[in-house]
Amino acid sequence: MTPLPADTPTPHRWCMLAILCIAVVLSFATWFSANAIAPELKRAWSLSESAAAWLTNGVQIGFVIGALSASFFNLPDLIRMNRLMASSALLAGLSNAAMLLEPGPTGAILCRVVTGFALAGVYPPALKLVSTWFISGRGLALAGVIGAITAGSSLPHLFRGVSSTVDWHNVIAFRAARPSSALSSSSSSPAKVPTRSARRCSTRAKSAGF
Repeated sequence: MTPLPADTPTPHRWCMLAILCIAVVLSFATWFSANAIAPELKRAWSLSESAAAWLTNGVQIGFVIGALSASFFNLPDLIRMNRLMASSALLAGLSNAAMLLEPGPTGAILCRVVTGFALAGVYPPALKLVSTWFISGRGLALAGVIGAITAGSSLPHLFRGVSSTVDWHNVIAFRAARPSSALSSSSSSPAKVPTRSARRCSTRAKSAGF
């Protein structure tokens, strides 16, 4: 039997990593979208300090619930990961846009919980995709995704800092549109880009009769 070649980098993996990071940045722009306009929301909806704090806590609680649910139902193995990321990004955008309806304190907190729930369908699949694409350089690739999450979550504050005179409705609308861009980016990413290592394992398994 001719020996299989040693591991070599998968073509275009860095390009796909860049697309994935862009999708993550745009999706996670919804994480702190309410925090960036918290003073305006407190005035417009007469929010108390505790209610305003729950605009952040709601996202975190929703993220935990979403991550546990995805793990319990094994969603990354049941749904193609690029489709899971795209649908989750869309849900995050819609829940963020729902705040334009001015649902009041309870409705706003519920929207934030749904946003966090949806973002749990973006972050873990992104890491899993990167782990599939990269054998060598995996640590650097994973660091790129983590950096994209940090950049995306800080994007609302950056936007608010350079556009302090913009009405908060327009800020929310802008944030809600970002996951729509992420939707197209996630959809264009392949669900899996197998490395030579993965192909070699598959070949050995077939030869062993599995």
